[in-house]
Amino acid sequence: MNPLGLLLAAAIVVIPVWIAVDVLRRNDSFFRRYVQMEQLLLRNRPLAVAAAAIVALNWFWNIAKGL
Repeated sequence: MNPLGLLLAAAIVVIPVWIAVDVLRRNDSFFRRYVQMEQLLLRNRPLAVAAAAIVALNWFWNIAKGL
């Protein structure tokens, strides 16, 4: 099983619900949070490198186990 798959599965459920609630409430909380996270990664290079490293390690792990 892919460990990042659990995060993706949760995101597939949570994000559409969050966007739908924003549309119904005429709010932009999801967009604001997205922009905040993007700015955080742009300002904090070690955090961005760590996130990319986690994805790369997950990719290598999946290759090593034969997927």
